[in-house]
Amino acid sequence: MELYPGVYQIQSLFGGRNLFQYLFVGDNCIVVDTGISETPEKVIFPYMDRLGLAPTRLTLAVTTHADLDHQGGNDAIKSMSPGTWLSCGEADRELVEDPQTLFDQRYNFMRKDHEVGFDTESMPLCGQKRRMDMTFSGGEKIRVRDDWVLDVLHVPGHSHGHLTLYDPKFKAAFVGDAVHGRGSHHVGHERLSVKHQEKSRVTDLDGGIDESYNDRSNREGGGAQTVTFVFQKCLHIQNGNGESSDR
Repeated sequence: MELYPGVYQIQSLFGGRNLFQYLFVGDNCIVVDTGISETPEKVIFPYMDRLGLAPTRLTLAVTTHADLDHQGGNDAIKSMSPGTWLSCGEADRELVEDPQTLFDQRYNFMRKDHEVGFDTESMPLCGQKRRMDMTFSGGEKIRVRDDWVLDVLHVPGHSHGHLTLYDPKFKAAFVGDAVHGRGSHHVGHERLSVKHQEKSRVTDLDGGIDESYNDRSNREGGGAQTVTFVFQKCLHIQNGNGESSDR
């Protein structure tokens, strides 16, 4: 689906819920998140083919945060398009590069003390180990074309290195997961406080943030609201002093 000129939402299903990647097409082509291990071959590259774009046109793949359904396609991207640069947040690098580290440090960090964690049977969805070509710490810019750049924001919370890409040309932000501006409707205090940390970096002073997201209770997807993670009104990015300024 074309969200606005040159920007496309790529949709598939994972575990009965929607899974999205975002494609920016200009002099450079950038994909935001790579899905699970099979997503590039089955979804991303076929979508690009329908746009008349070969896999080798992909300049950069940005993993917004360390989770298997956002980083799992990195190895497949690099295998099919060796010239594509892989990237993520610097603080997430070790987890994004190595599926075993992702499971040990993110999914199973309580297993030793509390016997709580994830089985490793889903690890193949992460793809193979793959080094990042570059990492971001926030404050960088990504050029889509000479008159179109994306701002890289570091928004730790869901993960230590979580990234948001903000498009000032079209006043849109791509956050990699739902932003619960007024808190989550179905989780407790711990998750709420984490989401608040993310939200502190991306604030819409006019209350025009698009907080719709896929209702996971609707597994068929027929009546579910799908996430675009696109903020339709002007966003204000808070600086280090907590003051807001237009970006």
